[in-house]
Amino acid sequence: MNPNEQIWDAVELRLRALDPPPTNRPQLVSVLQTVWCQLPPEVYQELVVSSTSYCCAPQGQRGSDQILGDYPTSFAQ
Repeated sequence: MNPNEQIWDAVELRLRALDPPPTNRPQLVSVLQTVWCQLPPEVYQELVVSSTSYCCAPQGQRGSDQILGDYPTSFAQ
């Protein structure tokens, strides 16, 4: 998953949990800015950990290697 998507997922979860939800565009913009600024550091730390584990995974255990399938390893690198 794209790191930007992970951040937006975290923001969306917090927006959906609001009671009452924003009812117009200015309220949504204000709440969105507040929620974005209040994301806990753990959200970003998880991105670093997951991207590090992906980048450092042995060949054959990363998602892109599965896409390349049966091609010779010289093409997969």
